[in-house]
Amino acid sequence: MGSVFALLLGTALECVSALWLMSGIASGHDFALVSCLHLTATGLITVACHSFLPPSSELRNRDIILAYGAVLVLCMPLFGEITALALIATLNKNARAPQLAWRVTELPEPPTRAVGTTGERYGEAALMGILCHSRNPEKRLRAVLATRQLEPRMSLPLLRRALSDPSEDVRLLAFSQLDSKQESLNQQIKGLLGEMDDSPDILHDPNMLAAMASRFWELVYLGYNNTQGDLSLLDRARAHLLRAIEHNPDSAELHFQIGRIQLKLGNLEQARSAFLTARSGGISKDELMPYLAECAFLSGRYSDIQPLLAEIDYKRRMREPFKALVAQWA
Repeated sequence: MGSVFALLLGTALECVSALWLMSGIASGHDFALVSCLHLTATGLITVACHSFLPPSSELRNRDIILAYGAVLVLCMPLFGEITALALIATLNKNARAPQLAWRVTELPEPPTRAVGTTGERYGEAALMGILCHSRNPEKRLRAVLATRQLEPRMSLPLLRRALSDPSEDVRLLAFSQLDSKQESLNQQIKGLLGEMDDSPDILHDPNMLAAMASRFWELVYLGYNNTQGDLSLLDRARAHLLRAIEHNPDSAELHFQIGRIQLKLGNLEQARSAFLTARSGGISKDELMPYLAECAFLSGRYSDIQPLLAEIDYKRRMREPFKALVAQWA
């Protein structure tokens, strides 16, 4: 209220001094009075402008703007006041305008082929968003094509989601990609079996046995088969690994692989024993500890989970999915 009164009083004094100046000044005494009125009006208007300016949190260089307005009022009687008030009104309007929280942009086109490791990768979350929410079947088709740049483990959920797409073209493309991935693994298994038939001595080669087991494991790990088919593949993989361990019992990698298979089959103690052997053989803790923590959880040894997770490298623990897991058991 005081600021409004100061502004009105300053405006009134400014008008009086301007009318007196335009009517003519007869003596130096009159000029002194006009000057006093103008200076008083300038002071009152400046004080009022100080209250009307936006707060310092919303306006940078607030004091400089106030000084600029005071100079305008002082050097341009009456017109300077109008200019200063217009400037303050503009600043208040801009300061109170809502900030733009979202900016609508065009969705970039996903790549149709794999990109190099130095370029930006179109992430699986973005591709899933396109498949779930885009109304353009052409974009959904390009999203399915872009899954070629992802690792198989990441691309599978996207391709399975695309199998239920309303567009037949998208469904067919997703099915063909899933089928080609599975067929590639089956062909590798068939080729290894053929080598074993041609050279029976290979059955004593731990590297060949481990390669065969890893193909069976990959089929299960990537989830291409049904549950009953998985059990059969896991049994075959375990048989090959056990035979490989007989020929190379000191291989930490073989013990790690059979530990994963035993865990998948639900043989918790055998899995834990294999993982501990792999640990003593030098397998990376970052690879091993999540499996040991899973064994501890399924076995009901909940107090062992947090120390096991704490042995994982800090940077890896701070990334998903370990970040939420570590926070849960901290």
